[in-house]
Amino acid sequence: MGSQEPRIRVEPDGVAWTDGPDAAALCTRYWFEPDPWQCDLLDCWLGRDEYGVLRVISAGIACPRQNGKNGAIEALEFYLLVTDPNTHILHTAHSTKTAQKAFERMCRVFNNRSKRNAAIHRLVDKKAGGRIRYTNGEQAIYLANGASIEYATRTGSAGRGFDAITLLVYDECQQLTDDQVQAIMATLAASRGDRLIIYAGTPPNENAPGVVFERRRRAAIECPNDRTSWHEWSIETLPPETADFEDLLELVYLTNPAMGLRLDEGFTAQEFVDMDFVGFCQERLGWWQESAVPDPAIDPSAWERCAIDNPTQATKRVKRAIGIKFSPDGTHVAVSNCVEARGRLPHVELAMHANITATGVEPLAEALWRLRGKVAYVLIDGVSNADALMGALEALNYPKQGYARTSPRDAIAAATTLVNAVREGSVTHFGQDALDESVRGATKRQIGAYGGYGFGGIDPEPVESAAYALYALKQTKRNPTRRMRLL
Repeated sequence: MGSQEPRIRVEPDGVAWTDGPDAAALCTRYWFEPDPWQCDLLDCWLGRDEYGVLRVISAGIACPRQNGKNGAIEALEFYLLVTDPNTHILHTAHSTKTAQKAFERMCRVFNNRSKRNAAIHRLVDKKAGGRIRYTNGEQAIYLANGASIEYATRTGSAGRGFDAITLLVYDECQQLTDDQVQAIMATLAASRGDRLIIYAGTPPNENAPGVVFERRRRAAIECPNDRTSWHEWSIETLPPETADFEDLLELVYLTNPAMGLRLDEGFTAQEFVDMDFVGFCQERLGWWQESAVPDPAIDPSAWERCAIDNPTQATKRVKRAIGIKFSPDGTHVAVSNCVEARGRLPHVELAMHANITATGVEPLAEALWRLRGKVAYVLIDGVSNADALMGALEALNYPKQGYARTSPRDAIAAATTLVNAVREGSVTHFGQDALDESVRGATKRQIGAYGGYGFGGIDPEPVESAAYALYALKQTKRNPTRRMRLL
């Protein structure tokens, strides 16, 4: 049997108990028996602290195709739908076919009219208040207990019409884009109680850029917080291309937990013959290829020329602005300063790049409030959590003239400002690893239909925050030391 233990396991501490065994038992009783590795995922995703709150908010699973990622997710969805009336699930996929198949599988268990399944079928009985909606593009199951699950194909407007979602599933994450995340994340804003986001997919390739999925993977592995999980079945390095199938067979069992259960050696050997070597390693062994930036937004060599030693802090006649960028899902934030003293070039510096899932925006708002007399302007961007930070600053009576939310025009202007400043050598920085890496991985992300662009890539938040800080510094005429009457 394939390995039931992932090569990479990231899970939060502080779990007092888990509903995982109950979810597995319910699924076994009415639907199918989860594999041991699927039960392991349920134990993690449904782990709760001493107050009964789910420990995981952001969960990732990367596993080769046809092993049963969706089986684990559907067992979770089924359990929450049946047991928690406050559950509202949005299950998204890249392709209409994938979303339709997930919907049909869930329909089968609720439409089962057998005597054994009577209690489950009653939940979709129209007389009791339940129903199943089959209309294309609007497939959904509404249960008599108040819970619901809706299915959607991801587009730039995929989040419209969905409210108060408690579980958000991104299937086929290798195709997930920032624009799609931004369109969907607002569905979580009005939710109450437990909220969980699941990212599920396979390693990206040249046909599936997987920018968001790779970013979530990197964050989960390199800087996880106590509300993140990641489970991955994969190989760490690419085997030699001279290897034959027998040479790779041990790796096949290590990276495919369903091998011997739903997958077999004979079909997998045929896959090895039909695919090119790298494709087989990606699709069946879960190999993550290092990303290449095809069209860098900023010339890396020009950025290096702008680097200086950590500058001596000037104390007089200093103008300062701050740029803030939240990740599309709101879990991470990057904060940059831009400082300009008389006789010196503007200098950008990454002040913060952190996961704020557990803390929220309040500590950041309080830090900004303490700096209100030294900062000319604060520019804030991000679909998720930007509004929360704006509200927190307002509650603290931060001067209204000193901060704003960005517009698409600001995003375009800020990116152009930084790119031009780097090209001309009219800005400095001092070689921070996180900011340097963000710049090297930054791509041009189209905004609008007229050639404007912002920053995209694997980890664009640091460079975007630096661009906003520089742009705010150049645009604002506000002097924070001058006494102003608050409106």
